[in-house]
Amino acid sequence: MEPIAVTLPEVKRLTSLSRSTIYRLAQANKIETKKVGARTLYKVDSIRDFLNGCPPANITGKL
Repeated sequence: MEPIAVTLPEVKRLTSLSRSTIYRLAQANKIETKKVGARTLYKVDSIRDFLNGCPPANITGKL
């Protein structure tokens, strides 16, 4: 079963985004957070929706 919310370290691991970028996205309401006691949880569906809405990378060049 996939989690519905994850902590900041898990978001960093799953997305390879920096802590400050994740904070900025949350503050701009681009990813949804929930406060449970002292913990801030990040909704997985919200993270997925944000990433799916990003334009594809235009990577060119030879390996």
